[in-house]
Amino acid sequence: MLSAIPVRNPEVKRSQMPSGRILLTGPVAATRLKRWFGTRNTEKKFEIDDLGDAVWQACDGRRTLEDIICLFAARYRVNTREAEVSVKTFLNMLTRRNLLALLIGKGPGKSAGKVTGQAAGKRSRRQGGRNSRAKK
Repeated sequence: MLSAIPVRNPEVKRSQMPSGRILLTGPVAATRLKRWFGTRNTEKKFEIDDLGDAVWQACDGRRTLEDIICLFAARYRVNTREAEVSVKTFLNMLTRRNLLALLIGKGPGKSAGKVTGQAAGKRSRRQGGRNSRAKK
C-alpha cells in the first residue's frame, strides 16, 4: 500500500481564500435522485488547512504514499508513524470524495496498475454501492 501513487482528479481546482485557507473545488456525480429532483449543483467545495495543502501539493502523480509520508514527517518534525496515520487518513477522505485516486502496482518499468477509490467507478457495499444489500 505504501507503494501506491496518489493522483489528483484533473477536474479539481485549487484556490486560496482571502483568509489564507485553501479551497478545493471538485465535481459532484449526478445521481438518479439528483437528476430527478433537478439539483443543479455540479461542484462541491472542500476547505483544507496548511497541512492538508502540503499533502495535496505532494500528490503530483510521481511520489508514492511512502514518499509523501516521509516528506510530511520531515517538514513538520513528527515521527513517521504519526505522519503515516495523518496522511493516510487525509488521503482516504480525499479518495472518498473523488478528489483523488490511488494507483496501485505502478513502478519502474511497469504500466499503470489498479485504480482505487470512487474514480475507479466502484463503491463498496458499506458505501452503498450498486450491489449493496439492504439490511432488514
